Amino acid sequence: MTPSVAHILGGDPPRVWSFIVTIFGDLAREDDRYISSRILNRLTAEIGVKPEATRVALHRLRKEDWLESAKFGRESHYRLTNKGRKLSREAAPRIYGDTFDRPLWMALYDPGSAAPDGLRILSGMCLVAQEQKGAMNVALDHPLPQWMVGRLVDQDVRSAAKNLHQRL
Repeated sequence: MTPSVAHILGGDPPRVWSFIVTIFGDLAREDDRYISSRILNRLTAEIGVKPEATRVALHRLRKEDWLESAKFGRESHYRLTNKGRKLSREAAPRIYGDTFDRPLWMALYDPGSAAPDGLRILSGMCLVAQEQKGAMNVALDHPLPQWMVGRLVDQDVRSAAKNLHQRL
C-alpha cells in the first residue's frame, strides 16, 4: 500500500464488497467488460485486502446477482449483471455528476489559528463541507482549477490512477 493510499484510508480499508462494486462501477459498466480475478486481487491488495476476502466478496456478489463470472482459459473473469449495470448507471450521476447535494466551501482563515476540518490547500485556505465561523467562506459552484487539484491530490495518486486507466 502506498503512503498516499494509507493516508486516504486512514488505516481503515473500505468494505471489500463495496470496493469491488466501486471497481466495476468505475471500470466495467459496459455489457462486455470483464475484469479478471488476477486484476481484482491486485487492486484489492493495494488497499490491504487478502485474496481470500476478495474471493468471499466475489462469491457474495455473484449470489446477490451483482456479478456474473466466466472462465477464459484457467482464469475467472467477472462482469456486472444486468441488475448490477442498472444500479451502477442509476448511481453514476450522483457519484460522477457536477452537482453536489450540499455546497462545498473554500474557507479563508487566519493562518495563525487552528485550521478547520477540511482539505488544506495553502496556509490559511482549505476546502470544507460547511461554512466556518471566523473565516471568509466562499461557496464553490465551479470546478476547481488544476493548480488546486494538484495541491489536494498527490502526484503519485494521480499517476497511479492514470496508469491504471491506461492498463484497463
